[in-house]
Amino acid sequence: MRRTLAPTALAIWALAATVWAEPIEAKRGTLRVTVPLSGRFVPADPAELTLGFEQYRGPLEVEFAAEHGTWVNEGDVILRFKRKAYEEELARRILAMERTEMAHRHYLARAGMKATQTAEKLARAKRDADRSIKRLKGFREYEKAFRDESERLSEQSRKHRMEDQKDELDQLLKMYSEDELVDATEEIVLKRQKRRYAQSVANNELGDRRRRYQKEWYQHWTEEDRVADAEAKTAAFQRAVQSAEMETEAAKADLVQREFDLGKKREAFEKFRAEGEMLIVRAPAAGVLMHRGGPWKKGAVLKNRMTPAHVCPKGALHFEGFVKESDILRVKAGLACAINPTANAEQELIGRLSLAFLPTPKMGFKATVRFEDLPLSLRPGMTAKGAIVIEELRDVIFVPVAAVRDGKVTVGETEREVVTGPTDGTHIVIRSGLEEGEKVSIP
Repeated sequence: MRRTLAPTALAIWALAATVWAEPIEAKRGTLRVTVPLSGRFVPADPAELTLGFEQYRGPLEVEFAAEHGTWVNEGDVILRFKRKAYEEELARRILAMERTEMAHRHYLARAGMKATQTAEKLARAKRDADRSIKRLKGFREYEKAFRDESERLSEQSRKHRMEDQKDELDQLLKMYSEDELVDATEEIVLKRQKRRYAQSVANNELGDRRRRYQKEWYQHWTEEDRVADAEAKTAAFQRAVQSAEMETEAAKADLVQREFDLGKKREAFEKFRAEGEMLIVRAPAAGVLMHRGGPWKKGAVLKNRMTPAHVCPKGALHFEGFVKESDILRVKAGLACAINPTANAEQELIGRLSLAFLPTPKMGFKATVRFEDLPLSLRPGMTAKGAIVIEELRDVIFVPVAAVRDGKVTVGETEREVVTGPTDGTHIVIRSGLEEGEKVSIP
């Protein structure tokens, strides 16, 4: 079924055709070549609040959280976590630290006792070595001489006794030959004296053999034993010294390690104790509180190392948007950008552009516009539209883009070839072929 325009629609179409049919005057002025940009205002360099617990690994359950988007002053409480789990862990750590300190004191006491025992053992070894050396020296310098002198005196005594007994026997023999004693008495006396003399001779021979044994064997063996004992005791003392040195060195190294470990445990304990204050999070500066990943409510459980919020100082904003990949080669960092807030479209804010080097997966290249000054009425999250100013052409002639077809414009009833220049998407520069004030038709 064929549709027909109603009279009212026909009138509107006729009026629109009349409006578009009106010739447009070529103007001279300034033409801005831009790339469109849209996005929103976000905090510029906000004061971020990161949960940085190093020792506490318990749950971070929110007990209180300041409302998202509220104004906070420096030092205001913006987050508070429940302390029950922390207090229980603190009590356990206090007991563990006390046991560690006690164990260290016991270790020091045992180390002192062991050092005393080692010193006593070393002193005994030295005393034994010194005594064995002195015994060897005394044997060589005195005891051998004493024994030799004793043997000499004993030998001399035996000889004298033998000589005396021989003289007595001779005298008795002479006496009995002269006196008129009975034969029985003579036999008894002479027999006894002869027996004594024979015993003395035998003792003297035994003494000679014993003296030779002492000289040739016993003294030699005794000296060897004394030398071996002195060497063994000296070697034992040297080993004791080396052992004591190694034990002392090992004890010092062990003590250094234990002191280091104890220091680390004390440091960790003090950090844990101090982290109790971190369960209350305060605003680092005055500004607008912005929750991240929230808004956070009572009972929420946050993760350590996350940044749950930041504080944006009033007026500290920049604009974030995206440049299409098709436009990225036309723009560069440092270009001026004209931003018009949605809340006040007539207000134009001029800033400078910075671009991300790599594109995002979907939206193109992130573009950030920074300003030297912004109205305090702007708030984080407010939207805006604007343009990146690629080029600003001053004192040029331009007409609507629709007025140019195939490099020609219609002036009155005549088509005229023109040389065109850049366009801002709505108007196009006419470099030659058209003068200011001439009217062109829009087909």
